[in-house]
Amino acid sequence: MSLTAIKPWFKERLETLDFEEHVDGFNSDNIGDIDLDRVYHVRPLTINGGSINHTDQKTESEVEVKVFFKGGRDASEAVDNAVLAVEEIVKECCNIKNRTSNGLLNVVFERAEIEPRSIDNDNSVLVKFDFTVTVLIGVEEN
Repeated sequence: MSLTAIKPWFKERLETLDFEEHVDGFNSDNIGDIDLDRVYHVRPLTINGGSINHTDQKTESEVEVKVFFKGGRDASEAVDNAVLAVEEIVKECCNIKNRTSNGLLNVVFERAEIEPRSIDNDNSVLVKFDFTVTVLIGVEEN
């Protein structure tokens, strides 16, 4: 199991739901307005150590997932779409068959925050998700 499995795991979950990845490593502010709808950005924030034994080191990673939505006729449409997406993303990520797959021991949804993408334009919405991902790293001698 490896920490490198985290980002591809989220990519698979979100692309199953027809979201498109913004591939910049850190900056999600440079997403163009045209490409804004149903775009996501994944970034591991911190990796914390946990219990250890002679074969495994437990880790818990805080992962931020940002999802962007464009409104239609009014800003409330983008907010409504964002609320629906929170539910579908949580269901996809926390389904038992998904959250314990591809080398991940567990994925826990912590919170989602819905806000305008910018103060100047409330017709586009940003949803910031926080997840905790548990991975065991093998530390056994070869």
